[in-house]
Amino acid sequence: MLTTLSLSGNFFTRTLPAGIGQLKKLETMDISENNLSGSIPVHITGLRSLLRLSLSNNGLSGRVPSLNGLWQLNSLDLSRNQLYGNLPALLVHLRTLLLSHNILSGPISPISRLQNLRILDLSNNRFSGAISEGILILPNTVRVDVSANRFTMIEVTRVLGSEMQLQELHAHTNHLQGHLPVNLVSAKNLMTINLGQNLVTGTIPREYGAKLEGSWRALFLDSNFLTGGLPPQFQRSGVRISGSLAHNCLSCPQSITLCHRGQRPASECVRQGGSYRYPQEAKKRAFHSERIILNKDTK
Repeated sequence: MLTTLSLSGNFFTRTLPAGIGQLKKLETMDISENNLSGSIPVHITGLRSLLRLSLSNNGLSGRVPSLNGLWQLNSLDLSRNQLYGNLPALLVHLRTLLLSHNILSGPISPISRLQNLRILDLSNNRFSGAISEGILILPNTVRVDVSANRFTMIEVTRVLGSEMQLQELHAHTNHLQGHLPVNLVSAKNLMTINLGQNLVTGTIPREYGAKLEGSWRALFLDSNFLTGGLPPQFQRSGVRISGSLAHNCLSCPQSITLCHRGQRPASECVRQGGSYRYPQEAKKRAFHSERIILNKDTK
């Protein structure tokens, strides 16, 4: 009775064979790092005992099929393929969901129903819309990576509370606009925040300063359009935090480690009609996202 199938790191080609659907007792299937092509076959949903599925680092294409038949699945890794389209209905028991480096698009709001989720990686795709608050407040999630997509806003409209477990939030290299979300400071377990390489404006909230002397260990706000001075805690020599405030429009002394690499030239910090001159930067960023996907490593 076969319960584990591990064939990763070989040179298998073509599509997944239909016979795999007959392995009814299979609990773990890892066929990552091969040269598989074609779409994910629907018959894979017949593996009702499957707990972990990894098809990462192949050349699989097409849409992600409905996996509702895999009702026990808790870990799904389809990263580094050529999958496209919107997210399908997702399995409520998932604890790990890795879909990075594909061509997936649309909103990600369906993920807010995954109450058991711990690790989420949707980086390097074409997802758009909002990074919804419902995802950030999932009760068991410790790491969210939605970097290198096309999101335009991050929703943190209320106090997040101490019950949430989120420790890392990576949302760099998107098209996020508006001001920095003040309520991020209410996430008691949050330690790493990366909102760099976006289109964020306004000042750094003074509440962020207090977190530098508290739980925050890494803060990346570089390559935005932030203005004004720094909260006083940023300028204290005893603060130990990694990150960067470079390439903004801040009054940011070079004596402060977070300010190394300088700020934007004044010409980029001039408002025109109430907004900054960043449409061209957004276009370059979108083009860069295309290159990340089109030139990604596949075996």
